[in-house]
Amino acid sequence: MSFIERLELTQEEKQVYQLLLGCGQLTAYEIAQFSNLHYSNVNQALNGLQNKGAVGVSEGYLKKYFVRIPLDFLGETSDQLSTNVKSNINAATAFIENKKQGFNEIRTNLVSQLDQSVTKKKEILDQRLSQISSNLQSTAQAKEDSANQKTTELSSKIKTMQESQQQAIQSSVDDLLKSGVESLNQAKTSFNTVIENIKIKNNESSLSVNNDIEQILLSLEEKERDELSKLRIFMSGRQK
Repeated sequence: MSFIERLELTQEEKQVYQLLLGCGQLTAYEIAQFSNLHYSNVNQALNGLQNKGAVGVSEGYLKKYFVRIPLDFLGETSDQLSTNVKSNINAATAFIENKKQGFNEIRTNLVSQLDQSVTKKKEILDQRLSQISSNLQSTAQAKEDSANQKTTELSSKIKTMQESQQQAIQSSVDDLLKSGVESLNQAKTSFNTVIENIKIKNNESSLSVNNDIEQILLSLEEKERDELSKLRIFMSGRQK
């Protein structure tokens, strides 16, 4: 209950009290002018307010009236305000604690979700790195195997070519040696034939025999030199 309600003021007293409450100190004449009340009604209302302790008057020739609130009402109001303030403080404290608890829960959830997200991303990254490393190792191993295979094939081809060339050279050398041996055998045969003829022709002069022998020997030496020269030329061409 407000102070005005507790005083049980009349309509004129309420009007004068509210005017003084808003304007401060006023004379009775000023109150009559501002409130549009008759001067006698203003004086009657001021007397009633003074008797109830709601209005005070200044000393002096020009009396001015002002609003006055009793101390007991102020004490009750102060206690009520204090109670309301404490209640509001308690409510605000509870609200803050509730919000703080909610904030802590939200922060805990966010931290937990963040940790889970970081852990999951770390696992995914580790898996990708492991997969990339495995792929790189597989690629490197495949390239190494391919290089080894190509090296082996190249070595085999080179070895085959070398063996083929050696066989061709050996076959050519054998053919040359065989041809040379056959030529020498033919020369020996001719030489033996000549010797036989020489023996048969014992009656011919010794000078003629010696000349024939020398010509035969020269012919044999020349053939031998030709065969050796051919062999050297062939071997030189093969080596190049």
